Amino acid sequence: GTYGPQKVTSRDLLQWGRILFNLSLTIFLVFLVAKTRKHIRSKYSIPEQSCHGIEDFCCAFWCNCCTVAQMARHTADYETYAALCCSETGQPHHVPSIETGQSHRVPSWGIV
Repeated sequence: GTYGPQKVTSRDLLQWGRILFNLSLTIFLVFLVAKTRKHIRSKYSIPEQSCHGIEDFCCAFWCNCCTVAQMARHTADYETYAALCCSETGQPHHVPSIETGQSHRVPSWGIV
């Protein structure tokens, strides 16, 4: 075998670029889901049950898809109304709000 410095190829650089891109995207997704979950818990006065102080992060990190499904179930009635892709609430605009029961447009969820 050969010992010493190895030549770095463009294929190696591309592979490392993909790894860094995927890692950055994963970190951003975990951050986004954790902040959104924290906002929902605050809005509906839901206390943390375990991992006090980092529960939102733990849920977003260890089971991201379950956390997103939990938020969707809590913020809309998908058994009564069909889901709608690319809307502000995930449901048609005529669907009443869970909080008030009145039909109105709910503002977009911003990052808090």
